[in-house]
Amino acid sequence: YFWYYALKMFDSDEGIEKIEFESNERKYFDDFVVFYKKESYPKNYLNNSISKEFFQIKYHVRNTELLSIGNLINKKYINARTSILERLKELNKKYNPDDIHYIFISTDDINPNDELYKLISNEEGQISLETLFDNTTNRSKMGKIRERFANHLNCSDDELKEILTPFRFKKGMTKEDLITRINDKLTLHGFEIIKPSSNLNKYCQLISKWHSKNQSTITKEFIIKECEDEGLIKDYGTIDNFNNENLNRMGILEFFDQYKCTKNEKEHLLDYLCTIRVKRVIKEINDLKINKKTV
Repeated sequence: YFWYYALKMFDSDEGIEKIEFESNERKYFDDFVVFYKKESYPKNYLNNSISKEFFQIKYHVRNTELLSIGNLINKKYINARTSILERLKELNKKYNPDDIHYIFISTDDINPNDELYKLISNEEGQISLETLFDNTTNRSKMGKIRERFANHLNCSDDELKEILTPFRFKKGMTKEDLITRINDKLTLHGFEIIKPSSNLNKYCQLISKWHSKNQSTITKEFIIKECEDEGLIKDYGTIDNFNNENLNRMGILEFFDQYKCTKNEKEHLLDYLCTIRVKRVIKEINDLKINKKTV
């Protein structure tokens, strides 16, 4: 997941300034942290400007568990000394919850029979505070959840609401889908792709190298230099000249990702787009000929 977000630094409209991973200075949700440029802070559904996003990844080769309310307060779920909610509470003491997201990515599905399924919004993956704090008594379903969370954190309802506000849940991708998306970005920006048939992933090796050297802050310029040293740059022109054509290609790739297009669907859509483009060029040529005749 680090590389999926690191490559977004090469997309000018993403506005990412730098990424930190496994920094010794940070605790909790520290698999990596994305920092946005001040002039490019993204907005969330509350219209708050977001300065940084903290990520915690929980990946399973096989889906053996469904995510439930209990997992948020069970420290064993993340194999740690503190639960997800306890970590959110500690982070809330240090950072302003209005301009930060704490994103938990898990390959586990949410149990459709658990109340958490009703609480996680499809908008940004946030806990729906309107649903949880529905003005019902502690005897109601939502009231019991509020009480359970508040007792676990030893906090009031108002404090609980503040603690939960920056939390986001995202469903993790399969390894194959993740590599496909990363390869789309690598191709787009002129880097060598990750070969699915190879067990040797030079991009993962770079992360291990940086970690061993305590190099936790990663910028676009640093990635270019490191990838150049490893012979991973394929097209310098693409990296140095990210223009409108690149943006159009990026839009198409993101369309493929969003709608999970099959290989055949991608080919048909590209053929269709090429046809439209050719027709447009022919029309422009004909218009040019007509204009020349009238001059």
